[in-house]
Amino acid sequence: MKISNRTTGKLLPVGQPMKTNKTFINKIKQDMSWMVVHCRWWPMPIWVGMICLSVGIFSSPTLFAASTINWNADRAIEALGPARKVKWSDGIITYPATGKATLKDVFPTLSMKWGSSKTLDQVKFQIKAGHGEIFKVPRVVSGSYECSIEAKFTNGRPGVAIVHLTVSLNKPYPDANYSELSTLKARTTGNQDDESVAKAKLSDLSFNVSCQGVDFSWERKADEKVEFETQNVNAPVGILIDGGDFMWWSRPILPTIKDPVTVMSPPACIFESESSNNFDFGEIRREPSDAIFPIELHRKTVGIYDLLISVACNTPNEEDTGVAIVNFSTEHLGVDGKSIVMDTKAEGTKDFGNALEIKLLPRVLGIQTKLVGGNQIGQPVTFGSAADPKSVLVFTVDAKSAVKKTKNNVVYYSHHSLSKFLVQLWQTKAIDPKISGEFKTSMKATLVMK
Repeated sequence: MKISNRTTGKLLPVGQPMKTNKTFINKIKQDMSWMVVHCRWWPMPIWVGMICLSVGIFSSPTLFAASTINWNADRAIEALGPARKVKWSDGIITYPATGKATLKDVFPTLSMKWGSSKTLDQVKFQIKAGHGEIFKVPRVVSGSYECSIEAKFTNGRPGVAIVHLTVSLNKPYPDANYSELSTLKARTTGNQDDESVAKAKLSDLSFNVSCQGVDFSWERKADEKVEFETQNVNAPVGILIDGGDFMWWSRPILPTIKDPVTVMSPPACIFESESSNNFDFGEIRREPSDAIFPIELHRKTVGIYDLLISVACNTPNEEDTGVAIVNFSTEHLGVDGKSIVMDTKAEGTKDFGNALEIKLLPRVLGIQTKLVGGNQIGQPVTFGSAADPKSVLVFTVDAKSAVKKTKNNVVYYSHHSLSKFLVQLWQTKAIDPKISGEFKTSMKATLVMK
């Protein structure tokens, strides 16, 4: 929303008003994206496909099928953190709100067997992580996986071999990340039972594989919706044996996500009609040529005359918060940025050679309203250009400013701020006594909600 104030007047006899036009402006922008999936069907005889399948089998590093177990979607949602509310103006929303999250119980322990005649000390294991996602939104910012593989004899003989693997989800992401290749070692060096496991055939062993995510954090934009990754078929984390799949955690049936973060929309705000739609200087007397300039020119009628900036906002809930920012700009900016010169091209005006300037001085601030941009009570405010408005006021909308109202049986909360600006007219240099007539200028007040 903007107010366009146009000031006109005449030196000596007549002053005319600041005209106000209102237009709604909202700086919130939602980026839209479009995803297109291209598929191609290759016409080919069935036997060609059978040959491809055969080649795939013989080129595989192992003849044994990897084991899978579903990861726990409900536990993954819990890792995003407790319920909280954030403002739209926060921009980037982080999960969890503070610190990092542990993906506890997201990846259940898998007990499995592997039928191979190789011995345990002849194979190497590693983590493959980050090629598939748990969430599409929010996106991973940091995190790592810590996995353990424990081997025991299937017949109950004593002994344990174990390895601990770690991999960080380094950028670029989501390219696959791999841990170092490692072999299982005797849990206790020198223990004969444990050493015998480390050298046993894989087919004689059973394995317990466990993983957890540590130091995880995610982020999203305020206008994005939290959702699971459903397009990428790859697992978020799995274990490789000599470069081939050993096991992985597969995608479960996904529940509906309840985002723990509620994004509060910015308040709906307008400049009320109470705002100054026009401003009348009345009769203004110029100073003689021998006066000391600059000098303030006064009305014939004594009194305080204010430009009013009245902002009204509505929110559906009392606890909803946001800010309304009032920016000032003009196409007729004075050299110091703290004044508005006359519009010499306006119809019916006289050219006073930039000898007249308008200044606005904050006198009274509304409730929950403060000056920004270095502006101070009783001092001329700083104006921006038309291309670069300057922030002058910030009205904080929250429960402190809320007034409960009802319209058409719907309860809402109204917030109101009325600020007053003293308007001054200054003469900066002598004016040819033969010149008199109307002067005009304008400014804009723009309202931005966050």
